Amino acid sequence: MEIGISIMLFVAFAVQRSVSKYARRNPKISFDQPTGVYLETEDVTITCTVQAMMISYYDKAFCIYKDNQVLSRSPVSKQRERAMFSIPAFNHGGRYQCGYCSGISQFFSPMSEAVMVTVAEPLRKSVITIDQSTGVYVIGETVTMTCSVTGDDRQKTFNFYKDDALQYSRRLDTNVNTGTLPVAGKRSKVRYQCQYGISIGGRHLTSPKSEAVTVTTRGPLKIPVISLDQTTGVYAAGETINMTCTVTGDNRNKMFYFYKGHQQLSPSPIITNTNSLRFPNTSPSNSGQYQCQYRITFQSRHLDSKLSQAVTVTIADLPEPDISVDSSAVLLGGAVTFNCTSPGDNPAITFYLYREGDVNHDGLKSAASGNNSVTFTIRNIHHSEIGSYTCRYEVLLNGRKLASALSDPVHITVTAYNSTPIRLGPGALIMFGIVIILGIEFNPIKRNKGCKGADTDGVHCLANDDEEATE
Repeated sequence: MEIGISIMLFVAFAVQRSVSKYARRNPKISFDQPTGVYLETEDVTITCTVQAMMISYYDKAFCIYKDNQVLSRSPVSKQRERAMFSIPAFNHGGRYQCGYCSGISQFFSPMSEAVMVTVAEPLRKSVITIDQSTGVYVIGETVTMTCSVTGDDRQKTFNFYKDDALQYSRRLDTNVNTGTLPVAGKRSKVRYQCQYGISIGGRHLTSPKSEAVTVTTRGPLKIPVISLDQTTGVYAAGETINMTCTVTGDNRNKMFYFYKGHQQLSPSPIITNTNSLRFPNTSPSNSGQYQCQYRITFQSRHLDSKLSQAVTVTIADLPEPDISVDSSAVLLGGAVTFNCTSPGDNPAITFYLYREGDVNHDGLKSAASGNNSVTFTIRNIHHSEIGSYTCRYEVLLNGRKLASALSDPVHITVTAYNSTPIRLGPGALIMFGIVIILGIEFNPIKRNKGCKGADTDGVHCLANDDEEATE
C-alpha cells in the first residue's frame, strides 16, 4: 500500500515538473485576416498555437479571451498544439488573447500577446452614370463616366470595367470618381461598371461592382450637300430662292435645318418642305452664306450632322435706269438723241432702247468699260417714230445676266418742215431735187422692220433697195 502511494506521488511530481517545464510557454494568437480587419458579414477565424506543448492530459483546453473575458473554450485532443475558433465578426470587434489550461493539474498558461479585431460595415454598391443619358455615342465622341457612392465620405479609389475587363487609361484617374474614354472603332454595344475601394488598418476593401450601363456606338452622320436652283447663286430682287439639302445613302427619317451665317433660320417667313427651303420675294437682305444640316433620332438621342459646305447667295437690286432726250419736238427728217444711264453700283454691260408698243428693241449698245451710260441717235426722223421711248440695261454677276426694269418713258413728236415760202429759181429747184434723191438713196439709216442690224450709234435702220423690191 505504501509502495502504491509512493508511486503515485512520484508520478504526480514528475507531471508537475513536466508542466513546469512546458506549460508555461506563451501561446501565440493569429487571425485568418492578418490585418485583423473584417466586414460585418465575414467570420473571424482565430488560431491559438503553443510550440512543443508536452501536456498529455486529455482535458487540456484552449481559451479565447475578448477584452479579458473568456469568449470561447475548446477542448483539444491528445498531443494537439493548436486550436481554431470561428466567430461572426458582427459586434465582435475588440482585443483578443488566448491561453491553454489543464483541468486536472489546475494550471493556466500565460496569456498570448493581444491582437485587435476591427469590424467594418460592408461597402455599399456604387452607381455608375454616363454623361449621355441615352447611352448613344458617335465615334469620335468621349464617354464621361462617374462612379458615385452615397453615405461614405472615406478616402476611396475607383476602378472602371468594360465588359468585366478592368480599364487602364491615363484618362482614368483612380483617385477621382470620374473617368473619360474615347469612343473609337466601329459600331458596337458594350457594358460599363465601376467599383470603389478603401483601406482600413492595412486591408484594402472593394465594393461590389455597380449595375452596368450600356454604351451604344454609332458611326458619324454623313455631311449633307446644300444646293440652289440658280447655280450661280445670283438672284434679282423679288425672285424666289429654292434651296435643297441632300443626303445620300441614309434612308432614315430626318429633320432638316437651314442656317444663314451660322444662325439657324426660323420657319417664318421662309417656307420649308422636307429637305427644301424657299424664299419668296427676296431682297438684298437675303444675301449671304447658307448652310444646312439634318437630325436623326436613335434610341431617344438626337444626332446632328455636321454643317454642309456653304453656298453664297447674292441678291442684286438693279434700280431703274434714267433716260433723257435732247429734244422732245423733232423736225421731220431731223435727228434725236437719247441718253440712258444706270444709277446702280453694278456696271452695266449692255443698254437697250425701246419704243412703247414695239415688241423688239429699237437699238442696243454695249457700255464702255467704266462708263455707266450710252446714247442712242435716230436720224432722218419720220412720223412713224413718234411715241414714248424707254431703256433698260443688263449686268453680268458671277456668270449670270440680270436685266433692270424699264426706265420711265420720254415722249417725242415729229413736226413738218418749216412752211415759210422760199422763192427758188429753176436751177436751184433742180439742184434741191437732186440732193433729196441722193439723200434718200444713200441714207445709212433704214427704217423698215426688215432691218437686220444697227449702226454704230445704236439706232434702227431702213431695209436696203433689194429687200424693198422683194416686199
